Amino acid sequence: MDVSKHYDFIYKNEDPFGTDADRIVKKILEYKTKGLVLDLGAGQGRNSVFLAKQGFDVSAIDISSIGIEKLTEKANSFGLKIDAKVGDIRDLKGTGAYDVILAIFVLHHLELEQAEKLISVVKEKTEPNGLNVICAFTKEGDFYKNPKSKNDFYPNQGELKKVYSDWEVLFWEEKETRAYQKRPDGNPMVNTASFLIVQKINSS
Repeated sequence: MDVSKHYDFIYKNEDPFGTDADRIVKKILEYKTKGLVLDLGAGQGRNSVFLAKQGFDVSAIDISSIGIEKLTEKANSFGLKIDAKVGDIRDLKGTGAYDVILAIFVLHHLELEQAEKLISVVKEKTEPNGLNVICAFTKEGDFYKNPKSKNDFYPNQGELKKVYSDWEVLFWEEKETRAYQKRPDGNPMVNTASFLIVQKINSS
């Protein structure tokens, strides 16, 4: 099952990641209170909706048509306008346009070279003094033990911060997280994840 069909199936029947925004997304308000946001791999929209409620102008992309449908329904129910589109984040193009770009637990769905290319494009699409907010699973955990994951983007611990060595690190932590997916014994899969908020240095 490909990624779009996988998440279409999940999102059609449940809301696996909840409705509350991720804690790191809430921390954005410590650094930005307005601006243009791009949410990559937005899913059913918990983070997009939260930021739109705070007054940000939000665009969202996800490969799941069901996810985007649910996101749009949520936005409409709150009277919010979110530019939500079905799309593959690997096709992201262009130069700077956004004050905040989110990539929350989506990069592991990409092969290593695809993720590295995407991060490069994301950097280009970020305005001076803008933020990138990234959460990524590392090699330490159940996900990377799957042989099918060996060519995908799972950085070593500490590596994600090095990718942004030319930006200012505003927030950084790595900690153990429990996943929606289950182990054979029925317990949640466990992974060490990197959490990063970085700001593009204004060189002008």
